[in-house]
Amino acid sequence: MHHQESLRGHRQHPQMAGMTDVRETLAREIAEIRTLLFMRSPFFAILIRRARIVLDAAVDTVCSSTAGELVINPFYWRGLSDMEMKMFVLMHEALHLGFRHPWAARGRDLELYNTAADMVVNEMLLKHGFKTEPAKIVTAARMHGLLEAMGASVNLEELKKASAEEIYRLLVNANAVQNINLHNNLPGADLESPQGMEGAAVQEGAMPPGREPELYWREVLGEALVAERQAGTLSGETLRVAEASLKPRLDWRRLLQAAFQEGSGRFVVSSWHRRSRRFAGLPGIKSLGVQTVRVLIDCSGSINRKTLEYFVSEILSLAKAHLCKVSVQPWDAKAYAPVDSFTPSQIRRIAARHLRGGGGTLLLPALKAVRRSMDPGDIVVILSDGCIADITAEATLGVYRLVAGRAGKMILVTTGNRPILPRTKIISMDCPVDTVH
Repeated sequence: MHHQESLRGHRQHPQMAGMTDVRETLAREIAEIRTLLFMRSPFFAILIRRARIVLDAAVDTVCSSTAGELVINPFYWRGLSDMEMKMFVLMHEALHLGFRHPWAARGRDLELYNTAADMVVNEMLLKHGFKTEPAKIVTAARMHGLLEAMGASVNLEELKKASAEEIYRLLVNANAVQNINLHNNLPGADLESPQGMEGAAVQEGAMPPGREPELYWREVLGEALVAERQAGTLSGETLRVAEASLKPRLDWRRLLQAAFQEGSGRFVVSSWHRRSRRFAGLPGIKSLGVQTVRVLIDCSGSINRKTLEYFVSEILSLAKAHLCKVSVQPWDAKAYAPVDSFTPSQIRRIAARHLRGGGGTLLLPALKAVRRSMDPGDIVVILSDGCIADITAEATLGVYRLVAGRAGKMILVTTGNRPILPRTKIISMDCPVDTVH
């Protein structure tokens, strides 16, 4: 759990006097917390009961590790004001393990991912009435203020529902590493990478020897959900998040390919200028139409250049496979001239010309431009971080419905928010940073 106060003075004591007494006291308190939680919410109780809990002064406060352990600094634990606070701390770390955040952080910036994951679990606990000191944790309101200060526009209510991955992408796109010092603005990290901590075990947990920790915690979360369905103590939103974390993740490129297959195909263009020779009451066939893929690229600066190139290269490959033409429509607060792009070098030129940032993000001008140029059956693909200022405006949604009604397929590929849009396949571009930078 993130906390601001420094306990670095205690890091000099890896071997503590009276370790047995400390361990016994902590074990007794954890058992009491488990009992209280089983009456209040078996979901949280099972997560804590299944964890191996280690006492170690080598960590600043508490952490969850890739060894699948929950590690506690005893001096920090002693300093917590009451059992409600201690319960919050244990559940916070148990949720990190249940949602497999220590392993999801691999390949990502650890500080940023930890901050994003902390916000998700803290909001979940606060919604269920658990108490802590608000000034010492990452909340949605605090994250909202941080993102706003870095120029990222996001709705607070949407932020509260976002996943750790979605919040992480917002932080990455806002260049949070360069723009803020996380240790001065938000508490320090509690996701650790060591494969095992050298401390005294307070609770052994239930992980069998040799079991892969990440898979073990996936099974534990499933077990907790089974118990919860019988108890009915969790909110619908928490259940949705927990169930979603158990679903296998599909590569965004496969989802995009499937969406293309649904919307692509040559179609008949008919005309009344010449009646059908076979059926007098029907128009004759004029030609077989070829679809155009209309690609609307958010160039407001929220999408980095490498991600843009990676995305458009995938679009070009799919368009070629489906015999479609491609038209790229750059936009931020206004729509720029569309470009027929077919090569990687052209993609780089588009990125260099339009990816300037700072212009705001308004979708309506781009939608109007596409509506004027598109033919019935065209595939429309939007690339954005989902933080679009006018996405809920009635004028924008009105034109959006017209475009979606005319398109063969409407697709939004997002690196961040997932707005609710009519007749649209929404795909999250959920890739670790090092695969697109």
